[in-house]
Amino acid sequence: MPSPDEARARGGHARRTAMVGTLAARGKPWTRRSVLAGTVAAGTLALTAGRARAQLRPTVVLAPEGTVKPEDLAVYVVKYQHEPELRFAPAGRVLEALATQPDVDVAVVGDDEAVRLANTGAVPLDPADLINWRDAFDGLRRVPGLLSGRDPVVLPVAWGAYGIVVRTDLAAQVQAHLSWSALWDVRLAGRLAMPEDPRVGALVGALAAGVEPYDPSALELAQVRETLRLQRPLVRAYASDPAVLEAGLATGEMAAAVAPHTLFAALRRRSLPVAFVRPREGAVVWLEGAAVVAPPDRRERAVEVADALVGPTYGYRRLREEGLGAASRLAFQEAGAALVAELGLGPDTEALLRGAVFRTEPADPTAAHAVYREIVEGA
Repeated sequence: MPSPDEARARGGHARRTAMVGTLAARGKPWTRRSVLAGTVAAGTLALTAGRARAQLRPTVVLAPEGTVKPEDLAVYVVKYQHEPELRFAPAGRVLEALATQPDVDVAVVGDDEAVRLANTGAVPLDPADLINWRDAFDGLRRVPGLLSGRDPVVLPVAWGAYGIVVRTDLAAQVQAHLSWSALWDVRLAGRLAMPEDPRVGALVGALAAGVEPYDPSALELAQVRETLRLQRPLVRAYASDPAVLEAGLATGEMAAAVAPHTLFAALRRRSLPVAFVRPREGAVVWLEGAAVVAPPDRRERAVEVADALVGPTYGYRRLREEGLGAASRLAFQEAGAALVAELGLGPDTEALLRGAVFRTEPADPTAAHAVYREIVEGA
């Protein structure tokens, strides 16, 4: 019984098999057991072809440290009878490493590098060549800065959401307000944490001020500066370190903080009275993405690898092990509603992503970040 990752043989880009259609019609979910069974079946069918393919040069994948594991690409291994070559670079420095490694075929990057990669060297992909793209959340299929027309250039493969983590016993009004503007409530004075990172803080300031978050005009930047200046007396700390935020919220020294969903999950596991507020103006979402940078003669296998990282096998592993959002809806189905709710990413993940403000600013964010730094530094 094949998994969605294995549902279509790549030779000639054939359509999904009748078996997958039958499973879907019967309402049977994708499971880890089906992945294993499908991998064994595919291995039996592909053994002869695999021996010939074993002589091919492995596809080279460059990714941030700890993000991709060999088991994430089991379908590729079965088909080609060898593992891709995995290389790693520090987070935020993948493009620097890529510049010195011209044999790389697939690059996995954080959102701070994704737009640059989309504009400099990554290959626009035909959605018809991607098995798993059709099962990705709609909100991830149109992220600003990652498309060329309607064709994806960088495929989102993992993500996380920033919202307001609030102690419901100390600041219930924040949970009720459901807006970034709740962080300007004077009742939070001395018990509020804002992010030190301008990539998040500048967007929150723009959303609270009601201005264009990606490319604000000079007048709108002045509005953001004044909005953040008025908030500054309420702020106990500008911090992005999860350990600092967890300690402050756990002790009650902080009643609310702009923080990722993973912090909410950590506090909830400690049985603390917390909520993860997704403001109606949109949660701020960060992501990791995969892009094909291979030359034409190696491109087909590179596309298969990038597409595998969009799929449920990779997404489910990172959701389960790291609490990160997956690109694939099927990974969320496998994880189950309870785990998704524990992470603060449910019940309607699609709505979260459709309304999100992504950190992948297609415009130059320098001016907005400078304004936020002025406030953090007390200027």
